[in-house]
Amino acid sequence: MNTKIANRFLLAFASLALMLTYAACKKSDAKPQPPTITTPANNGIDTTSVGDSLVLAPTVSAPGTFTYAWSVDGTPVPGDSTFHFTPTQRGDFQVSVKVANSGGSNTFTYKIHVYGAYENGFFVINEGNYGSGSGTVSFYRYSTGELEDSVYTKVNTKNNLGPDTSTAEYGAIWDGKFYILTKAGGPIVQTDAYSLVETGRVASAASNDFRAFLGIDSTHALVSSGNGIYPLNLATMTLGTLLSSVTGDVDDMTTSGNYIFINAETNGVQALNKTTYAVVGTWSNLNVGFAVTPDGAVWAAGSTDLVRIDPSTLDTTMIPLPFTVYSSSGFWHAGSLAASTTENSVFIAANGQYGQASAIYKYVSGNAASVQNPFITLAGNYTTYGNGIGFDPIKQNLVLLTLDGSYANNELDFYNPSSASMSSTLSFSGYYFPTISVFH
Repeated sequence: MNTKIANRFLLAFASLALMLTYAACKKSDAKPQPPTITTPANNGIDTTSVGDSLVLAPTVSAPGTFTYAWSVDGTPVPGDSTFHFTPTQRGDFQVSVKVANSGGSNTFTYKIHVYGAYENGFFVINEGNYGSGSGTVSFYRYSTGELEDSVYTKVNTKNNLGPDTSTAEYGAIWDGKFYILTKAGGPIVQTDAYSLVETGRVASAASNDFRAFLGIDSTHALVSSGNGIYPLNLATMTLGTLLSSVTGDVDDMTTSGNYIFINAETNGVQALNKTTYAVVGTWSNLNVGFAVTPDGAVWAAGSTDLVRIDPSTLDTTMIPLPFTVYSSSGFWHAGSLAASTTENSVFIAANGQYGQASAIYKYVSGNAASVQNPFITLAGNYTTYGNGIGFDPIKQNLVLLTLDGSYANNELDFYNPSSASMSSTLSFSGYYFPTISVFH
């Protein structure tokens, strides 16, 4: 071979070898890329409840071995590729995970709202079978679609709603507390609205005959009863002296504007000055209350009329009904009225004694004809019971408490408040006599 050609060949071969060696060195010296965390559904915004466990497992992509560092609100917690977040208290939490490899790290933060143990759903107050128990509190849980029975006594194992001859009839949530009221000698029980742990009570007494609860501020409320209205100190859970402005059996109460509205068995619906409690208006023809629509209007009923009361002027508008309204006094139960929370519409049950009704009517604001035919007609021999009708502000459902003629078969019925179609129903057996739904 020609010496020049051979030298050129050797030089080219050496250059190629050098290039391959350089490329190999470049490849082996390349730094790994830091891990990429795929954004989870809903940007990592999630919910759970106290006592439940939420599994967090980030999807990570990149070569190499990963390490994981977890923290809850900045406090490090143990965990690897999966973290089980099991909260013990309600509130809003930020759970962060830092994923690292030899190329670097990336961090993602989950934002989680934790409901109280009895927050993500609503309560049902049950009278119980008179003489066989003092009634119970149930909880309908959104996450399971099930009704959990006797939740108050399950949480407060040493307390009860007794005596057995009393009946649980009314409940209200006010300023983070849940109040359970009983008739015929029972107590008023104050619990935490989210954990159901009892925080105070007005003790049972033979003279007790409580009806409804109306919160005024963080330390004051009014409680109606078979002999008038008591102020209630919420800090000490002690009753004050009966209001002198009203006498006799007082049932439902509500407030709007500068007035408190009450349903008095003797005098009908009355408006009280919110500061002095003086009576400033009386509608003796009305005997069922109350619902309050988003415009602040107060709704009551009596005879063959549904009535709108203006909360500023106390002027009334009468809407004729195709049935006669049955008074909710006597065997008292909360009035069978409910209002939408999104529109100025009112639902009223064509109820008889004990609040039983097989038809629900809906009044659409400004349309008197809307209430001339039933909006919902219950099937079979089922009727509402007690208050019987509620509007769920969270799920925007109309909720009916119904039972059949045997009184031993009960249902929670959920209806679309616009179309009247039933979205679901939940059956439960026993002599519960469910009387009112209480929503957060």
